[in-house]
Amino acid sequence: MTLWESIQPKFVKTPFDQVSSLTTEVQKVLAVIEGVETVDSSSLRNMVQEYFGQVHKFIDLESSFSSASTKNQDEKLQKLVIRLKDEESLKRKFVEEANGLKAELTNLQEEIDALCRKKGEIESSLKANKKEVKMREVNIFDINEEITSIKSSPTLSESEVNSLKLLRNMLESSREELNNFKWKP
Repeated sequence: MTLWESIQPKFVKTPFDQVSSLTTEVQKVLAVIEGVETVDSSSLRNMVQEYFGQVHKFIDLESSFSSASTKNQDEKLQKLVIRLKDEESLKRKFVEEANGLKAELTNLQEEIDALCRKKGEIESSLKANKKEVKMREVNIFDINEEITSIKSSPTLSESEVNSLKLLRNMLESSREELNNFKWKP
């Protein structure tokens, strides 16, 4: 049996003029229920408070009816009933508005969470991208070093070119001789 179920029958059995005697016990039960974080007891608390308020108004009305009712009291009562209905209507309006705001807040929180996840992904990609840029910069530097080294190495002189041509011609002749050589053991 839940805490609420233990006190619920008392509401049914207690006469209206004695309901105020339940106030302390009900407050303790609601405090325990509200202590449980996974339970939203606001609707229960509102219902109980509204019930106590209605009982109080009933007792007030009953006592005013039992006393000598005058025209002035009837007018006052009528105005109060109208005021009460207006207040109850406004309360319902604000409760509905609060529920809408809670839903909107939940949606916004979900969007914020999604944006935070997206931000993390982008930051991770950016970090990897920066690493790649650094690697490419090192590669570019190395290639530029090689280019500079090649450009700064001396080119062949005319005499070296002539010597190489002469050697090449000699090699081609030797190759031709090898090709034409007829050897018999």
